[in-house]
Amino acid sequence: MAHQEIKNNLHQLIDSFDSKTLTIASNMLIELNKHKNVYNKEISDTELQGIISGLSDIEKGNYITLDKFLKTKKQWPTL
Repeated sequence: MAHQEIKNNLHQLIDSFDSKTLTIASNMLIELNKHKNVYNKEISDTELQGIISGLSDIEKGNYITLDKFLKTKKQWPTL
């Protein structure tokens, strides 16, 4: 899709949003723009291998759920 066509499609979408959706979209785009250096960065071979390894672990069942982790982790002492 050409650059101008993408912009036109985005304008049409924005024009169709209600107030609540417009606020959400605006916040998302502001956040995306703040971090564009991270989002536009290519993944290194090492990072890609880590992702592949993690997905393989998940397929093998080598993980714990967040609930289980929260129940078993050590609690920070209270001050």
